[in-house]
Amino acid sequence: MHVILGILSLKYISDRYDVGIKNLEKDGFSLIESVSKDEFYFHYKAFVVPKESH
Repeated sequence: MHVILGILSLKYISDRYDVGIKNLEKDGFSLIESVSKDEFYFHYKAFVVPKESH
């Protein structure tokens, strides 16, 4: 049960990252580096996920 909850949590974080990036691009920003991690979290409600983890 704990393994499945961990996997589902990681999947949710990864999916929210994708939505956040799409909204970031919609707002006119092209790269995640142009917005701080805190701004990305609070404004787009998503964590920054490294490419290796995504």
